[in-house]
This record gives sequence, structure tokens and C-alpha cells, in this order.
Amino acid sequence: MTIKQSNDHQSMILEFLIAPVFFNSPFEDYLVDMTSKQKEILSDTLSDTDQLIELFSKYQEQIKQFYLAIPYNSSITSALYFYLLNQKKDPKTIKEVVALFKKLSEEEVKYVLSLLISNDFSETSEKEFNYITAIETSDLKADEKWYWLQAFKHPQEFMTGLCDLILTFQPIYHPFYQKYQKEREEFAKRFDVKKTYLKIPNISKEFITNMLDSPYKIFFLSPYLVRLSITRISSLVNVPYLIIASSRINEIYDANDKLDNEDLTSVLKIMSDVTRYEIFAALTKPDIKIKTIAENLGITSSAVTFHTQKLVNSKLLTINKTDDNVKYNLNKDLLKDVIKKLENDLLNDN
Repeated sequence: MTIKQSNDHQSMILEFLIAPVFFNSPFEDYLVDMTSKQKEILSDTLSDTDQLIELFSKYQEQIKQFYLAIPYNSSITSALYFYLLNQKKDPKTIKEVVALFKKLSEEEVKYVLSLLISNDFSETSEKEFNYITAIETSDLKADEKWYWLQAFKHPQEFMTGLCDLILTFQPIYHPFYQKYQKEREEFAKRFDVKKTYLKIPNISKEFITNMLDSPYKIFFLSPYLVRLSITRISSLVNVPYLIIASSRINEIYDANDKLDNEDLTSVLKIMSDVTRYEIFAALTKPDIKIKTIAENLGITSSAVTFHTQKLVNSKLLTINKTDDNVKYNLNKDLLKDVIKKLENDLLNDN
């Protein structure tokens, strides 16, 4: 039995909570791994993103201090919200979210902070996990480490500052959110989970079917918050699957169906980093752990995660949904296309 939950107010809340993190860095940095064909799909949103970056730039240091985040916009605000949903609390407005955030105990805030910074919490138990060590050995900058440590040491003061910012940002972001309301609604009506996710190489029909028979929530975002993800958080027993999709993700994903020169050079650029290539080779081995790869290469676990996300975004790696012992698959079809194009372009005598 499919247990589907998709609510406008939940999508709205998630978007308002993650937008400041997204717009706290240059939009060009976010689009660096996209091709010109993909960027063109978002061209009409650039004036809005430029305005939002300028508006949020006034709060750059406060966002860094309170909107604690790990690579690719996984932030404390979304983690706290998912924690509330798991407790079967369903606030309808940002003010209600803030009220519930303020009621969280210090231990609850510390727990969510630990889940967020651990990145792959399945690799360790709560008793073994050391928050301070995780921060000190991370790739975070010195000032960012300080903010993470202060949040853990003073969770009540941290939540007060975070909640004040959330309420400050609500009226700033509201008109931009409203502008794309109709687009999000139309996308939600035609969104097909199975068809959309089967576009991703090596995700099997069986996995999608099994997921759709489990409790899950769908969040629909505005087009410039480019996202297509299935997140499974084992600690959230009530809603283990969280599906997030931005309103033009199908067009963006379909833009690179045929490998052209730009696609080729983009893939080669991703693979040209020596460390990333070594991670690429290691990730497809059975029972490999991020921590083990980091130790073997002499880098941090968060660095491995960063490079892994680059490989997934470029479609060189796909998530293995059929074998619990292997977390990622090589996208052999893409690699074959790359080799074939190189042979045709460079080795073909005709």
C-alpha cells in the first residue's frame, strides 16, 4: 500500500528554511557543474537569484553562524524540521515551526546537530560518535568550526538566534516564493515519482516500487533550488523516505540525454582531479566505508563526501539500491559513451 504524503505547507516550510543557505554563496558556484544547456533552462530565474543573493548578503555572517550546513545545502534548519515531522508534529506556518523549534530540549538540539555533522551516521553508533572530534577533524573553516562548537555547547542560545533569523527572513523571501507558486503547483500535479527517478541510471524499478510502498514525503521546490533527491534517514522511523524535487528538474535532467562535446569535457574535468579519481575507484568496492577511504587517502570524511557528491551529480556514480554491501555503482553506460566518443573523435581515420 502506497503511503504518500505531499502537502503544500510542508514544501513551503522546507523551502523557506533552506533558501538562506542556498543564497549565501554565489549562484555561479552552484551552477559550476551544469552544462550550458542545463543553465539555459534556469536563465529566466537569474534576475531573482541575483536579487536574493544581494538581499541575503547583508546577513552573511549571521547565516554562517546559525544556518549551520554541510556541503550541498544540508542544513540544521532542514534537519530540525525533519525531526519535528518524525515526531508527527505538522506546523502549518513558519511561526508555528519557530514555536516548536523553541520548545526543543537542549539534548534534542544536540542530537540533531550530531546527526547533521556525522554525515553518514550509519557508520557509527550514538555512543561511539564524538561531536567535538567530528568538528575538529572536518573540512570546515576555523570560524565555521567555532560556530558548530558554540551551537553544541550553548544549544538554547543557538536556537534563539536561529529562530530570530528565520522570522527575519520570512518577509524577505515571501515575494520570490509567491512568484513561482503556480509553476510548483503545476509540477506537483504532473510529477511521477517512478518515471522521474528511473531517469537516474541504475535505480531499479524494484527499489522505486518498494520505496513507494513505504511511508514517504514529497517536497516540491522552486526551479532555482535545483534538487532531485531521495533521502533515507534511518532514525526517522515514521517518515524514512524524503523526496525533494525542484520544478524544472525533469527538463534539467533530460538536457544531457545525448553526449556532446560539452558533456564530454565536463565528465573529463570531474575525473581529472587525482583525489576524486581515487575516491571514484574506491567507492564501488564491497563494504567500503567513507571513513576507511579518508584514512587511506589521508583526507577527512567530509572531503570524501564532497568529492562523492560531485561524482554523483555528474552521473559518473549512481546509488546502488540492490546490493547492501555496495553503496555505489559505476555508471558504465556513461563511461562507455565517453570512450566511444573519444574513439570516434580521435581514433577514427575516416
